[in-house]
Amino acid sequence: MALKRIALVLVYLWLMPISYANTVFVGDNLRIGVRPEPGTSTAPVLVISSGAKVEILESRDSYSRIRTEDGTEGWVRNVYLSKEPPAKLIVARLQEKHRQIQRELLAAQEKLAASNSDNLELSRKNQQLESETYELHQKLASLRPDNRQVWIYMIIALLSLCSLTFTLGILWNKHQVAKKLGGQSL
Repeated sequence: MALKRIALVLVYLWLMPISYANTVFVGDNLRIGVRPEPGTSTAPVLVISSGAKVEILESRDSYSRIRTEDGTEGWVRNVYLSKEPPAKLIVARLQEKHRQIQRELLAAQEKLAASNSDNLELSRKNQQLESETYELHQKLASLRPDNRQVWIYMIIALLSLCSLTFTLGILWNKHQVAKKLGGQSL
């Protein structure tokens, strides 16, 4: 039985440093003294403020032995410690995030203004090109002959071709007759 108790105590002592190595924060709007012994009978070796990160090394009754970020060790009351960061740190983080978002918003607004300026310039160039295209279409339309004129030219060309063919046919016939008659013409 005594052996079991000793083993249980050894396991407890072995696990104790692991279970107490938690990071916690000093609560909001406080300045607390870190003392060399639990209680208020000794003078503080260090004073820490709200938001200071500390590591719990050991707990006894209503006190915890802590280690600060600079390595100082001492005792503080548990009531001043919290696993959650104090509002002061949360607000500071949120304010920094807000400043970052404001910077990103300003950069995005500048890009948008530049894009709007580019869009306005491209729109103006597009209108100018559309105007030039319209003018070129008008010039092209004025250079093209009217469809009625094309038909008139085609009819004149066809009549001229028929007249030429008829005249050539008569001349050829005359030539054939003159050949048959031995050079005599009618």
